[in-house]
Amino acid sequence: MTGSNILVVSAAVLMLSIPARGGLQGMGEPAHAAAVQERAAEPSPRPKRAPAKPAYEEHQVAAGSYLPIELRSPLSSTTNRVGDRVEGRLLRAITIDGIELVPSGATVLGSLTEVEPATARDRGRVVLTFNVIEHPQTGSRATIKTTALMFESDPPRRRKPLPEVRVEKGADATVALLAPLLVRLPIVD
Repeated sequence: MTGSNILVVSAAVLMLSIPARGGLQGMGEPAHAAAVQERAAEPSPRPKRAPAKPAYEEHQVAAGSYLPIELRSPLSSTTNRVGDRVEGRLLRAITIDGIELVPSGATVLGSLTEVEPATARDRGRVVLTFNVIEHPQTGSRATIKTTALMFESDPPRRRKPLPEVRVEKGADATVALLAPLLVRLPIVD
């Protein structure tokens, strides 16, 4: 009989030590009933959404690809300075697998990285690189990294005026990409 008393005491202790969210349950209500009511009051989890479709598809123009550019800024080794802005225009669209990524006419922006007027011993020199390409219709811009393009004057001659580098608007300024160009096109349904 002593064994049954121990069992009852043990069960009573077990019932009283089950905490609910609001503390100990009263004697008249089972512990699980209060938990069920609390769960019913909680908001049900939101249904999982299907993953969103990407709004863009990405295309990559490989490093080494040539960009045929027409110069839109005249350059001179005597009047220009390092850092001066240079503007060009893309002559042909950039396409991959028949998809036009950047249309012809896109503006290409860069700057002069070196300007050396001619001296009695050295040729005059102007060096530029392009670093931005801008879509003509949307105005969206992408950063590019291109090869440097150098224009040099004729060698200096005795008793002749020093030759100046003069590059007119419309000159060929074709360069190659040094790093891939990532182009994102909107997906049209």
